[in-house]
Amino acid sequence: METLAAMKEADKERIEGNENAWREGPSIKVTREQISRTTPLKCNLILELNNQIPNPRKIQLMFNDVLRQFSSLNENVNIQSIERGYKISIVSGFRRCAFCNAFRNRLKEDARIIDLGSCSGLGIR
Repeated sequence: METLAAMKEADKERIEGNENAWREGPSIKVTREQISRTTPLKCNLILELNNQIPNPRKIQLMFNDVLRQFSSLNENVNIQSIERGYKISIVSGFRRCAFCNAFRNRLKEDARIIDLGSCSGLGIR
C-alpha cells in the first residue's frame, strides 16, 4: 500500500508534468463534470485549448466524426464553442461513457490531454 508521502510526491510530479506539457506542445485540458446523479444523467466535458493547437476548429470535426459512431446519442450530445475551447454536454444515453472515452482518445491523436475533474461513470479512466 502506498504511503501518504509517496502519493503526495506522485501528485506533485503529475501536476508539474501537466504544467510542462501545457507550455511545451499542443495540449487540451479536459475537465469532466458529472452534473446529475439521477435521471436524466448529465455530463459536461470542458475543453480548454492551449495556443499551440494549430486549428481549434478541428476539434469540432473530431467531435462530429466520433458522434457519427454513436448515432443513438445524436439528440443527447451537443458542442458549444467557448473562449479558447468547447463545452460538450451529454444527457443520458446508454453509451455516453463510451462516447466520452472515444472522443478523448480521438483528441489524444493530435494533442496531449490533461485530464481534470472526474465522473462516476463506469469505465472512465
